Amino acid sequence: SFPTRRSSDLSTISITNSKAKESSSTSNQTPVIPSRILWLKHNQYKDVLNDFQKNEHNLVSFITQANENPFYARGPSFSEDTKKKHKLIPERTRNNFKHSAKLFIESIKDHNLEHLAHKYKWKHVVNVAGFISLTQHCSRSLIHMFTLMRDQEALSLTTDCVEPVRGWNNEAVYVLGISTKLNSSPVVEKWITTDAVLQPINVLTSINKVIAPYVRNPIHRDRLMVGEI
Repeated sequence: SFPTRRSSDLSTISITNSKAKESSSTSNQTPVIPSRILWLKHNQYKDVLNDFQKNEHNLVSFITQANENPFYARGPSFSEDTKKKHKLIPERTRNNFKHSAKLFIESIKDHNLEHLAHKYKWKHVVNVAGFISLTQHCSRSLIHMFTLMRDQEALSLTTDCVEPVRGWNNEAVYVLGISTKLNSSPVVEKWITTDAVLQPINVLTSINKVIAPYVRNPIHRDRLMVGEI
């Protein structure tokens, strides 16, 4: 027969489990990601950035046209909120927009984006905006990997955040951001890292040029991750 546990044993186990849960919930220790998983995520993030850069011109062209024409790449059905916005457009302009508008699939073909649409399963114009958000997320994640910045430090980056480093065979750069980690008030800090960080920064800079003109608060327009502020 199996040995029975005494009440004192059960009490000790209960206390131990309680302390373990308490420790895990209050600990400031950052979980360690296994290197194999980290490398896998790195490659996944890079794949998205590569897709963006290979198709950047066509993506920007599509987004620009979709922003300028509220009927472009959109189907005949609209939400009530969108219909109200359409009514604010002068009738003549609205009719011109409708005349020049095309359905989503036709618009994607016009901009040679069929491969991306198939790979990322785009069905509507909002999916293209989702891809831009995904690209921002992947870029930000790579910056975290390369610099070990915290969230707020990465969000503080601006489009001119890179500074060259003397020596290091020209393979290192400084990334300038705002930190409060070692100070009671925000100060500009430098993170030295490999020049591999330039790809996500360049991608975010390109996205910033597209999004910034539509950002109402001018203070946020030079932020590298302008859509996440």
